[in-house]
Amino acid sequence: MEMELHEGWIEPFLDRSDPFPRPRWADIDGFVSAHVAEPEWSRVYTDAAREWVVATCGALGAEYESSESEHFLFVTPFKRREFEARHAFAERSRKRILEELLPGLARVWGFGKHVVFVFREVDTYTSYVAPFYPDSGAFAASGGVFLGAHSNEHPHGYGHFALYGDDHKHLDHALAHELTHQLLAPLPIPLWLNEGIATSLDAQLAFGRPLVPRREDFAEHRSTWSAGGIQEFWSGKAWHRPDERNRLAYDLAQMAVRALAKDYPTFREFASRASAEDAGERAARDVYGRGIGELVEQLLGPGEWSPDPSAWSDD
Repeated sequence: MEMELHEGWIEPFLDRSDPFPRPRWADIDGFVSAHVAEPEWSRVYTDAAREWVVATCGALGAEYESSESEHFLFVTPFKRREFEARHAFAERSRKRILEELLPGLARVWGFGKHVVFVFREVDTYTSYVAPFYPDSGAFAASGGVFLGAHSNEHPHGYGHFALYGDDHKHLDHALAHELTHQLLAPLPIPLWLNEGIATSLDAQLAFGRPLVPRREDFAEHRSTWSAGGIQEFWSGKAWHRPDERNRLAYDLAQMAVRALAKDYPTFREFASRASAEDAGERAARDVYGRGIGELVEQLLGPGEWSPDPSAWSDD
């Protein structure tokens, strides 16, 4: 049965048990699917996101404002001129990723506009993102994160970004990185490939040029990833470590993607077929005619670099 939804309709679906209003998206999804025709879902979810953004501003205090552009909803502590610049960058980056940098690979999915929360203080950011992580364990520091709907452990529904700080170049860099993740989210690609693509694009979008890994890092890479260490790279565990291996994982992933993407149509075919189950090994052999470990050998020299899923423990 279709029904007309009025302003404030998501209020009963907002959990206000902590400082931030957190929508119960599973309940909202059920309500929308039962009462709204599917052609209206994008508009209805944008309305829901808009009310969520306003409620979050209220929780954060008078310093924060909400703002909107064609594809984005922001919450920021910025003055108008500053958040207009962030919107312009976000819209430009979205267009370039979809049409120029990752055509046929990145795509829009889901319903509603992109939602971006920018917190001035790291403590506020940490408090906001904490429920999306397990209760215990060590986690790598970050300047931003895509909190997505594609998480079985933390199904918080509406994919959105959380960033922090007031350095606008840093924020643009983080936003470009996380936006790339969102536009790749439907693909079941390995984490190394996902992070390598995002890291290859973020500096190019924010600074106008890709970051070039330091040549002096290669000896450190060989030392870090040899003797079976490469399995943490292929399995994705390296990105969750709070140590230097985390940084090196980003560097190696970017180097690998830059090497593979020299022929973009071939790379697009590989990325569209790569699976996290084997770190893209089968797709590499099918598309490039060689294993993914052979690529790392070209970067780091001879060694035992091939993925071994049997060595990827769950602990």
